[in-house]
Amino acid sequence: MPWHDVHSMVSGPVVLDIAQHFVERYNYVRLLKYKHDHRYPLLSFPHVIDENDPEAANREPIVKHPRFHDFKEGIKFFKAHSNPPPVGHDPHGGKTIYPHGNMRIQVLRSSADWSHGILTEHSIQNAYRQMIAEASDFVYIENQFFVTSTGKGTNGPVLNVIGEAIAERCLLAGRNGAKFKVMIVIPAIPGFAGDLKASGGTLAIIATTIKSIEAIFKRIRDGGFQPEDYIGLYNLRSYDRLPDPEVIRKQEQASGYTHDQVQAALGRVYMGDNATKRENDKNPYIEIHDATTSGENLADGEGKKTAPKDVQKIPIPQTVAEARSIIEAFERAYPADVVLTPDSVAGCATASRSLKDVPWTGTPQDEAKCWITEEKYVRLFPIRVVCLH
Repeated sequence: MPWHDVHSMVSGPVVLDIAQHFVERYNYVRLLKYKHDHRYPLLSFPHVIDENDPEAANREPIVKHPRFHDFKEGIKFFKAHSNPPPVGHDPHGGKTIYPHGNMRIQVLRSSADWSHGILTEHSIQNAYRQMIAEASDFVYIENQFFVTSTGKGTNGPVLNVIGEAIAERCLLAGRNGAKFKVMIVIPAIPGFAGDLKASGGTLAIIATTIKSIEAIFKRIRDGGFQPEDYIGLYNLRSYDRLPDPEVIRKQEQASGYTHDQVQAALGRVYMGDNATKRENDKNPYIEIHDATTSGENLADGEGKKTAPKDVQKIPIPQTVAEARSIIEAFERAYPADVVLTPDSVAGCATASRSLKDVPWTGTPQDEAKCWITEEKYVRLFPIRVVCLH
């Protein structure tokens, strides 16, 4: 399955709030489950804190944190900042504590008593609602899940009301006769690929997603407008073309190795000769599943998992040298009278290169059988890497 993943890195003062969030969560779980286990020490808040400092009032959310004193009593160096921020040169005459990027960032979160031992905070939802309400022309939403409601009771136990904000903004556009679009990009099947019959969780997510969309559409229709005029739902897909099977058959015959054995050889190259005993013991072979079975979540009529059918186990070579000899023999066996074609043409889906420029040496009938398509899984992580200067 191809992926559409979003990553970002932040630096500067905002990192302190991200670290603060982690420390709160870690310390709360530590006090809840490992209070008398000294192998897991409490962590200090990342901010420099001095309750007697006249500027302490500016850090009121930190000093008045409901667990502040619980954490403080268990930490020997609670007020000691382990990594003081560097002081740089400011051309305006002051002290630059942190380097500045090209944007201002605010950290938002969803936290509650069960996760952090604090009163419920839903600043993420507040920000979403504000941005949707203030959007002038369109709203673009991209995430792996779309579960929301338009008010209490419209979608079972779901309480977040992002859907209500979307519906109200569309109704406002309708009443004003203005153009407005909401573009929602989500996976066709959330929760990764697999056999839906054996995945109750995925089916529940799909059902709740459908109810979320239906609730928004109903709210707009009840207001006298057509939701399709304002909202579009999209799913990303990608494609690729498998190599010509006739060429592969010729390579197998000339080299004496099957394509699956070459894949196993690549496994050894990736693992290397210095793989640990545990890695070698866990990976003595690769499994090749029949194309008609998923190899995952296979179940009988009662939902019980069963062993995948038609699985071949191809041993992985013992050394990288042996593996490379297999790969090189297979590559040398490529027919001399056949134009070399790329292993993948997926790049043509997004690049300027045209499929017309990619050669195909087999018959049109064989090419038609080699085209494959799969949903591109949308997954959004607001913060993946954090860097503190």
